[in-house]
Amino acid sequence: MHREHELIFKYFNQLGASMKKIDKNSIELFKKFEEVHDNHLAAEEKAIFTFVKDAKKRKTIQVILTEHTEMREIQKKIKSKIKLGLPIKDLHSDLKSKLINHIKFEEKDFYPWMDKDTTPAQKEKILKK
Repeated sequence: MHREHELIFKYFNQLGASMKKIDKNSIELFKKFEEVHDNHLAAEEKAIFTFVKDAKKRKTIQVILTEHTEMREIQKKIKSKIKLGLPIKDLHSDLKSKLINHIKFEEKDFYPWMDKDTTPAQKEKILKK
């Protein structure tokens, strides 16, 4: 997942660099970011979170899911503004802040626990989903 986080940031940062003027390039960059980000969120929600049975970690997942919802809402607003050719700087900053905090939380708290407490068979199942 760390590599996916890096890819998400790659496209997100490229989008940020192109925000001075909304053009075909920024639209394409947003589409790339949106695809990678949406696929990542869906993979977590469909494959990974379904294996967690520990009550304490279920609470952690609820926090992560709330963050997913918040990021999707900002992403929708960015998409709407891009379609209208409007500036996205403030929304880009908001989403960047959420992404940074979210990724730090997952990589510091959630994924190390998953690596430690997930059996090889469970990991294989997760990868197949």
